[in-house]
Amino acid sequence: MIITNSEKPVTVAVGTHGSNEAYSFTVPVNSVEQHLLLDSNGAGDTFVGGFLASVCLSLKADPKLQLEGAVLSKDHLTQAVRAGNLIAGQVVQRYGCDFPTLPQLKRLIEDSQSDLKLN
Repeated sequence: MIITNSEKPVTVAVGTHGSNEAYSFTVPVNSVEQHLLLDSNGAGDTFVGGFLASVCLSLKADPKLQLEGAVLSKDHLTQAVRAGNLIAGQVVQRYGCDFPTLPQLKRLIEDSQSDLKLN
C-alpha cells in the first residue's frame, strides 16, 4: 500500500509473502516551493504513473523479478516512490494535467543528480 499526503513523506506498507506480517517505511518528498505551486489536479495520477513506470523498468532490468511471486525490494519500492514524486512535483507547477516532455524530464533527473534512470 502506498499513502501519499502532499508534501509529507510517502508511507509504503508491504506484506510479507505467505505471512500475515507486514512492515512499513517512509520516503521523504522534495517539497515544491509555495510560490511555484499552481494546480494539484492530476498530481496523484501522475505519481501513480511515475511509480508504475519505475516498477516496470525494475522488472525489465532484473529478470529474477519477473518470476511469479517475486517481491520488489525496499530499494525498488523507494526508487519507484521517488520517480512518482519527481514527476508529480513537476505537474503541480503547471495548470491542468500537463507534464514535462521526455527530454525535459531527462534533464530534470540529470539536474537533480538523481539516481533515477529512464531507459
